[in-house]
Amino acid sequence: MQKQNRKPDFTGQDIYVGIDVHKESWTVTIRTSVGEFKTFRQFPDPDHLYRYLARTFPGATFHAVYEAGFSGFWAYDRLTELGVQTMVVHPPDIPTRDKDKRKKADRTDSRKLARHLQAGELDPIYVPEPERRFARDLVRSRMAAVKKQTRVKNQIHSFLDRHGVRIPDELHPQSRWSKALLEWLENEAFRGKPVAKRALQTYVHEIRYWQDQIDKLAREIRDLSRLEPYRETVEALVTLPGIGSLSAVIWIVELVDVRRFRHLDELASYVGLVPSIYQSGDKESVGRLTRRGHPILRPLILENAWAALRTDSYFLHLYQSRLRRGVRPNPAIVAVAKRLLSRLRHAWLTGEPYISGVVG
Repeated sequence: MQKQNRKPDFTGQDIYVGIDVHKESWTVTIRTSVGEFKTFRQFPDPDHLYRYLARTFPGATFHAVYEAGFSGFWAYDRLTELGVQTMVVHPPDIPTRDKDKRKKADRTDSRKLARHLQAGELDPIYVPEPERRFARDLVRSRMAAVKKQTRVKNQIHSFLDRHGVRIPDELHPQSRWSKALLEWLENEAFRGKPVAKRALQTYVHEIRYWQDQIDKLAREIRDLSRLEPYRETVEALVTLPGIGSLSAVIWIVELVDVRRFRHLDELASYVGLVPSIYQSGDKESVGRLTRRGHPILRPLILENAWAALRTDSYFLHLYQSRLRRGVRPNPAIVAVAKRLLSRLRHAWLTGEPYISGVVG
């Protein structure tokens, strides 16, 4: 009597999947307890990958990892929904051997991810819930609009400089370009020179467009600040000097939950308020901030710190005391920023309003 083939059962076994993510395809490496099983390329489709895993390793527990990047977290969402234990990692945090650096390829990257995942050598980044990500996108869209508006302003300045035209002192632009300045640029800057006037009008129309978009997005963000789950935290944060409702919302959507940072130094490291340390023998010196830091929150906390010392005597005294001790202005404002970050963390955790000079 011929024996029937028994269906394989991988119950209790762990399967590790490293995914090198690209727009048009994924390179996937699968590892089992005995080593690498297979490396292949597939469509960027979590369901397709899961069907293959479930068919090949029925009953197994699946673990997957990919690098944070352009693709965001939609693959994480779907793989997690399918029951795959998924993590997203920050590329610089992935251990890299010298031969991996010399041989850079999709297959190499997916194998490296799978190998380190199986060895337990990867730390995942925090993945916010989808609704929090949408709020973050709203805030970042306003920031992108501000950058585009700044680009056009610089183009206008270059245009005027090329033709020797100076803006009248009474109209000279501050942070926001006035209606009077825009009208002067549009109608008076090149009076009698229709070709140059038309060229400049193109830039002016673009400035008006971005001003309108920025205002609309700012109103939507402020509306968001009045809703749960943001309202109570915003109310606590805006009591801090240098932090308005817009800054408060940016902090909330970027950090999501300050409780995931166990202490201030961990939060400061995430933001980027960590100086470089140079050590040789018994000598140690503290240098500039490390290059690594949050691209939005580091400039924001420094901006908030400058505003704080202009409006609050406690932070002004902290800054001036550093200067009197011979500390240069840049390290001094970093010290103010870290103290402000400490107060921000305290206000967020406790909901207590800020009181000038009171240690939190």
